[in-house]
Amino acid sequence: MKIISLFCLFILGTGYNNNAQITNTNHPNSKGFVIHGHIEGIENGTKIYLHNVDEQVNIDTAFSENGHFILTGIVARPTTCWVECKDQYAIIQVENTNMEFNAPINNMRCMQRQKGAGSRTYKLN
Repeated sequence: MKIISLFCLFILGTGYNNNAQITNTNHPNSKGFVIHGHIEGIENGTKIYLHNVDEQVNIDTAFSENGHFILTGIVARPTTCWVECKDQYAIIQVENTNMEFNAPINNMRCMQRQKGAGSRTYKLN
């Protein structure tokens, strides 16, 4: 009986719950990413999509306002994505940090600029 009582105290003391999930809000991945973007030459209300290339899923969708948009989400690791607008797209690397994306709508994949963590700047020409 003493063993059973000790076992029950142990279970209660450790907070055992087989359905519990612990989320560490200080983990870098928990804050996610925010992409502040601008696509020159698009009208207000134009849809912009962010697609995960490997998983073939849409991560977020935004509508432009004066060419500006914001995309948000969380990725498990640095992820290759498409930013798609109308029939144009650019391939970018998304990480859980604040990022910037700028491109003209014409020839978007060749003229895009992406700024991410630290001082990295990507330009494809």
